[in-house]
Amino acid sequence: MRKRIICFFFLLPLHWFLFCNNQEKTDIVNLDFTMAEKTIEWLEFIKKEADFESIKDYFMKNIAPTKGCQAIIHHWSRFRKWNNEEFFKFIMESLERLPADKKTKNKSYPTLLERRKKLWQQALSDPEKIRKDINDLKKANLQEKAIKIAKKYLPDDAVLTSDFYFVLFGGSPAFSTGKENGLDVLQLFRTPDGNLYLEHIIITLAHELHHSGFYYCLNKHNPKIKNDPNVMLLGTLAAEGMPTYFINRTQNNLDMLRRIENTFIKMLVKDWDTHLSNLNELFKQAERDMLLNLEGKLSIKDIHQKWLNGVQGKAYILGSYMFSVIDEYLGVNQAKKIVYNPIDLISIYNKAAEIGNKKGGSYFVFSEKLVEKLSAYYSFNSISSE
Repeated sequence: MRKRIICFFFLLPLHWFLFCNNQEKTDIVNLDFTMAEKTIEWLEFIKKEADFESIKDYFMKNIAPTKGCQAIIHHWSRFRKWNNEEFFKFIMESLERLPADKKTKNKSYPTLLERRKKLWQQALSDPEKIRKDINDLKKANLQEKAIKIAKKYLPDDAVLTSDFYFVLFGGSPAFSTGKENGLDVLQLFRTPDGNLYLEHIIITLAHELHHSGFYYCLNKHNPKIKNDPNVMLLGTLAAEGMPTYFINRTQNNLDMLRRIENTFIKMLVKDWDTHLSNLNELFKQAERDMLLNLEGKLSIKDIHQKWLNGVQGKAYILGSYMFSVIDEYLGVNQAKKIVYNPIDLISIYNKAAEIGNKKGGSYFVFSEKLVEKLSAYYSFNSISSE
C-alpha cells in the first residue's frame, strides 16, 4: 500500500517545469468546487436510479468533463493506468456496484480499497453533509489567508498563480500536478466536534501556493535550471523542504499529531519518526544521490521511488530539517535567497551548519566535493545557455 501513497497531502512530487508564463504582478488563485458539487448531485441520482448504464452515462457526461475530475486523471495517470473509465470503475468498486480485486490487509493500516469504500459509502449515505462542507469552505476566505502565509516565506517579487480543485476522490487526500492542485473533500481533516479543520486546509493551500511562487521566481531569475533533471533531487529538497518547514511546521507539531486518532496522521508521524531517527545516514544518502543525479545516473523515476515515496517522503523530511538549521543560524531572509537559485541550498545550509557546530552543535556538513561539483555544473550550464 505504501508504494501507492506517493506524496499525498503535503503534497506532492516536484516537477521542474514552468507552469506560469504570465509576467503580470497580480496573484491569481482560483478555487473551483464544480466537480465536488456535480458529484454530490450524481450521488443523489445514484440513490434514486438503479440502472448501471444510466449511472455511468451521468458520470461521463457531467462529472468526467469537469476540470477537477481531469486534474484527478492527470494526477494518477503519472503512476498507473488511469482515465475516465478507470476512475468510474474505482468509484463503482468503492460503492460495491462492481467487484474489486481483493487486497491483502495491511497488519497496521486499512488497505486503499478499504479506505475508499468507507469514504464513498459514507458520501452516498449523506450527500447533504458534503454539500454543507462545501458551503463552509466557500465562506472561509481561504484564498486571502493562504496567500498571506505563502508570501511570508517568499521573495517580495514572487507572484502566485494556481488553481485548486475541490473534488470527491477517495485516493490522494491532496495532490499537485503543477498549476493544477486537488483537495479531496471526502478526506478533509475535522476538529474533535466534527467541523472542518479550516486552519489545516489553509495551511495545505499555502504550501501549494508557495510552490507557485517558488517556480515563478525560479523562472524569472534562473530559467536554465527549471527543467534540468540532473538537479531534480536538489530542487526537490529545496522546493518541498522550504514550505514543509516554514508553513506546515510538521516536525514541531509531531507530539500533537501523535495524539490524533487518524490513520493518515499515524502514517505521517511514522514516516517522520523513521527518517528523523536516521538523519545522519539520510544526509549521506542525499549527498551520494545528488552526485549521481548530477552525472545523469539517477533518473526521475529513481528519485520518486527513493525520495518521494510515503505519506511524506525522505525529501520532505530532510529538506525541512535543512531549512530549520538555516532558519536558526542565518534567518528566513537567507532561506528566501534559495528560491532564486536552488543550487545555493547546499552552500547556505553548510554555512548555517558550521555556525551551529561552532556553538556546540553536531550538524552534518556536506563535502567540498559536492559544493564544487554543483558550482562547476551550474557555471558550465550558465555558459552553455548563453
